Amino acid sequence: SENINSVGVQIFNNQTQWAVNSVDSINILFVTHLGDVVNDYWSITQWQNAYQSMTRLEDQVPWAVLPGNHDGFNVGSPGEDLSNYINYFVAPNSFQLFSAGNDEYLIFHLQYNPNNNVLAWANTIIAQYPTRRVIVSTHSYLNLAGSRTMIGERIWQNFVVPHADQVFLVLCGHIHGEARRSDLVNGNTVYQILSDYQSRTNGGNGWLRIFSFHPVEDRIYVSTYSPYLNSYENDQSSAFTLNYDMTSSQP
Repeated sequence: SENINSVGVQIFNNQTQWAVNSVDSINILFVTHLGDVVNDYWSITQWQNAYQSMTRLEDQVPWAVLPGNHDGFNVGSPGEDLSNYINYFVAPNSFQLFSAGNDEYLIFHLQYNPNNNVLAWANTIIAQYPTRRVIVSTHSYLNLAGSRTMIGERIWQNFVVPHADQVFLVLCGHIHGEARRSDLVNGNTVYQILSDYQSRTNGGNGWLRIFSFHPVEDRIYVSTYSPYLNSYENDQSSAFTLNYDMTSSQP
């Protein structure tokens, strides 16, 4: 939504309103935002627009956001100022719990460039939920080539790898485009997926990702859809399947 704010607020509204309208029809259980909620962190108008769009989800479906590098000054570095983000969305780093059928999930929302204290906090939280299946949403993690950024590598080494028996999916933005990779850690596959459309027409034309979990098949079907265009992208980077064991009792 970084560039949607300056190009077309209505497209942002289309996205969240579509999610509200689709809660029952496609059984939406959670909506995650990968950061850069605004383009200019000092613009109160942009924060108001983003807040209005995101809070359409309130009381309709669980949701969370996280701060990207555009959402504050020196995000993740000394002198960090996330005051506007905090005024509207409270916590720069958070976790949420939700259930899907018989499966229980824990999803983290980690800010751009999380420091050691943030990662230590995340490690203490995941230790409290040893049987939950874990998703990580963050901002900078993958490059277009599918390699991890320096920030992503730090998250990988200090949080994902130690908990690869639970963490099966990492979602990120920041770099404009699409990419994905999977790594095997002690027999556990961890999928890492970049989804960022803000360099496209109208700040992204409202493209978003849908992760459709099918426990009976042990598969997650990933699709890319724009409520604004009412269209799906069907290339190999936009429509694909992840194999994931959801039938066993443990994550």
